[in-house]
Amino acid sequence: MTFDWSDVNGAASYTIQVSTQDTFPSSIVNQNVTASQFSTSTLPTSTMWWRVRANDASGKAGAWSAARRFELKN
Repeated sequence: MTFDWSDVNGAASYTIQVSTQDTFPSSIVNQNVTASQFSTSTLPTSTMWWRVRANDASGKAGAWSAARRFELKN
């Protein structure tokens, strides 16, 4: 599965989270990446949500994006 989002001006990195709940009490994925794309093949068969935020060069995090729902089926 590949997640892709729009570039943010001034972003040095991005943090992506994937969770089985839209409130993100815990994450299946909590990954910092340098590109506006993330791929994984280890997600469970389930309904999940994902969100992303930009981080500047000093590590300051921006606001989270809206949570997006998706479903992986067998």
